[in-house]
Amino acid sequence: MLWDFLILLGSLALLVKSSQLVVDSVSKLTQATRLKEMTMGFILLALATNIPELAVTFSSVLSGNVEIPIGNILGSHVADVCLVIGMMALIAPTTIRIRIRELETLSSILFITSFIPLLLWNVGTAGWVIGIILLGVYIYFYVYVTQREIKSGEEVHVEKINLLSTLQFLCINLFVVIVTANFVVSSAISLATSLGISPAVIGALTLGLGTSLPELWIGMVSVKKGHTNLGLSNTIGSCLTNLTLLLGLVFLFSPIKIDFATFSSLLFFTVSSSLILWYLIRDRKIQVTDGLWLLLFYLVFILTISGIEIIKILTI
Repeated sequence: MLWDFLILLGSLALLVKSSQLVVDSVSKLTQATRLKEMTMGFILLALATNIPELAVTFSSVLSGNVEIPIGNILGSHVADVCLVIGMMALIAPTTIRIRIRELETLSSILFITSFIPLLLWNVGTAGWVIGIILLGVYIYFYVYVTQREIKSGEEVHVEKINLLSTLQFLCINLFVVIVTANFVVSSAISLATSLGISPAVIGALTLGLGTSLPELWIGMVSVKKGHTNLGLSNTIGSCLTNLTLLLGLVFLFSPIKIDFATFSSLLFFTVSSSLILWYLIRDRKIQVTDGLWLLLFYLVFILTISGIEIIKILTI
C-alpha cells in the first residue's frame, strides 16, 4: 500500500509538468493553423486525453467486465464537468468569458450529453445498434465542428512554426501524460481494492477521477497560461467523447446487452451535471461562485455513490 502511494505521488508530479508542455505545444499549433483554440481542444486534446479511458474500456470489455468501463465513463463525465471546470473557475484570475459562437457549440454538446444518459435510462438495455448510433453521433459532430470553423469568416492569426518538431514534441508529452495518468489509476485501484470496493464504484470514483486527471491538469494549466478556451473545450469535448465514442465501443463489442438499471444513480448524476453546467453558462461566463457550486455537486456525487456502496457492504 505504501508503494502504491509513492507511485501515486510521483506520477502526479510528472503529470503536472507534462500537461504544461502539452498546453504550450497545442497553443503553437493553433497559431500555425486556421483552427482556433476552442476547436483544437475539441478535436485534438479531447481525443488524446481520453486514451486512458479508451484503454480501460477495451481491456475491461475484452475480459468480459462491462461494469468498470461504464462506471469509468459516467464517473469521468461527472468529474470533467464538476471537478475540472469547477477548479478552472476557482483558479482563473478573472471570470471565464464565452463567446456566442462558442456558447452554441458548448450548449449543443451539453444537450447531447444530457440526452444520451436519459435515453439509456428509459431504454433500460443497450446493444450493438445503439453503439453504432453513438459512434455515428461522435463522427458527425466533430466533422461538423471542424468544417464550420474552417469555413468561418473570422480572421485567425497564422504564424509560421516548425510543424513537424511541434507535433513530435506534442506527441511525446501526450504520451507522458497518458502513461503517468495510467500509473495514477493503477496505484489508486490497488488502494481502493484493498478496501473491498466493488468494480462499478471503482470505475465511477477511482477510475473516473483518475482518468480525468489529464483534463484536470491541462485545464488548470491552460487557465494559468491564459488559454482558457483550450482547457474548456478539451474538458467539454472529453465529455462528448466519453458518452459517444467510448460508450459506443462498449455497446458495440460487449457480448451481452447491458442493463442500465444497475447504473441509475450514475446516470442521474451524469444528466444532472450536464444540466447544471448548461444553466451556469447561459449568461456566457463562468464565475468563482459557479465553480464552487460545481465542486459542491461533485462532493455530493462522491458522498452519495460511496454511501450507497457502504450500505450495500453493511447489508451483505
